[in-house]
Order: sequence, then C-alpha cells, then structure tokens
Amino acid sequence: MVNDTVFNQSSMRTLSTKEKHEYIDAVKCLATKPSQTGNIYAGAKSRYDDFQGFFQA
Repeated sequence: MVNDTVFNQSSMRTLSTKEKHEYIDAVKCLATKPSQTGNIYAGAKSRYDDFQGFFQA
C-alpha cells in the first residue's frame, strides 16, 4: 500500500508570527497531556515524550 499523502515540514523561518505561536502552543499542549504509550517508550511521561519516542524508534 502506498501512502499518497505528502507531508510538508515547514521551517520555523517561513512561518508567520501567528503560526509560530500556534506551533509553540501545540508543543506546550503535548507536554501537559499524560503519555498514552504505556511502557513502549521508557520514561515517557507526556504526549510530547510519546511523540519524540515515536520518531526516535
């Protein structure tokens, strides 16, 4: 199965001030939510940790 969805990662330099604030707010939100991965990623305490663990695995 081929995923036809294109992911476009923007550089922080190309984001507007509003978009930068929205990005920072989203990261802060992830940091306040409890982990949902159980013991999959050792030491994960927040959704931000889950996110980091997913991309390091």
